[in-house]
Amino acid sequence: MTMMSNPWYGITPVASHMAGRRVDPDHPRDWWWCVDPVGTPALVLYAVSARELPKDLVDLKGLSASFRKQSDGAQFLLLLLVTGGDVELFHTLCRDLVESTEKCASPDSAVDVVFARLRRWQQFLSKGKRPGLTDEEVRGMLAELLFLRDELRPKYSIEAAIRGWSGPAGHPQDFAVGECAFEIKSRLSSARQVVEISSLDQLESRAPSLVLVVQDLTAGQADSPGGVTLAQLVKQLRELAASVGKELVDYFDSAVDSVGYEDGRRYADVPYTDAGRRYYRVAEDFPRIVRSGTQSEIVRARYALDITQCGRFKVSEPWV
Repeated sequence: MTMMSNPWYGITPVASHMAGRRVDPDHPRDWWWCVDPVGTPALVLYAVSARELPKDLVDLKGLSASFRKQSDGAQFLLLLLVTGGDVELFHTLCRDLVESTEKCASPDSAVDVVFARLRRWQQFLSKGKRPGLTDEEVRGMLAELLFLRDELRPKYSIEAAIRGWSGPAGHPQDFAVGECAFEIKSRLSSARQVVEISSLDQLESRAPSLVLVVQDLTAGQADSPGGVTLAQLVKQLRELAASVGKELVDYFDSAVDSVGYEDGRRYADVPYTDAGRRYYRVAEDFPRIVRSGTQSEIVRARYALDITQCGRFKVSEPWV
């Protein structure tokens, strides 16, 4: 890393506090390049609510994460490079966090995105030790990629569809294309008509239109007609991306890697058949628990939604 590309170059350490400069004055969140009193590079997100660091992020590879207080009592999130750490890799990680939070509506939702990205960085840096996707995660990824292939690609383009796959980057919804955001939920066709909503931000978006997509899937045998495995679907989309260029292939591969997918695992074993796709417009009176309508003391929540009672929000196509 040259001095010109090093964002910490020229920041003089101060004995009593963090010193730094704002990353981007146009960014909606208050990110700063900082150094600690001994000159260690850091990234700071100011103006966040008091909360605890998740236990699975306490021991991060190459950096430390913590919440600190300023002299006025305001809270900030501190990401600090550990002694002897890779500055260039830390810089890349920091840039990823800043870019991933550009569309976050609040500091708290930005923190959630940061946590999600840090978990994926942990997986990346520990590659080879990952246990692989669970059956539920396989179905979830399959449902997202079916929607990308069958709905977004025909309406927009393969490039717009792939670049609109925002979930792997840590955004609350799975897709953001044009003025629409889409949250995809998969379920086995034989299971209860219930979908799991995993956060306070998942059914709340700044986009003009938010649609909940419920993808029904039927598991089959290796020779089931009309079925597709996750490995086959990834291969199809990679080939479609290649028709545009290597840059799009690299972007797609980075996204599938962020989700936890790896070529060569058992994702070619079980084919699934598309058993129907339903769309629900998430209007103001849609049944949901969202951050803007929840007391600030509640920082996380998961809940189950009975979609049999959401018929009045059902629409015939996703472009509402």
